[in-house]
Amino acid sequence: MIAGHILLAVLLSFIMAARARRVSVSALGVGVLVVLGSVAINFLELFVAFLQAFIFTFLTTLFHRACRWCSITDDHPAGEHEGHEAAAH
Repeated sequence: MIAGHILLAVLLSFIMAARARRVSVSALGVGVLVVLGSVAINFLELFVAFLQAFIFTFLTTLFHRACRWCSITDDHPAGEHEGHEAAAH
């Protein structure tokens, strides 16, 4: 999850390295490439965040449904199961 932020820091260091050479044309070219790369990386991070949220939601729903199926046995119809447990205590 931190890889995108590290990549952005590395890209920004390219601007500083080009600026240190005091060549304005190359610094401008590097700056344009870094900005375009940074925008692309930000969109990729946003896509990954939405994909993770979707998968988490899907798996949570799937596990919740599986848990409900496991709690119902064959000899007790749904709903009858809770009443017998309360009477046993």
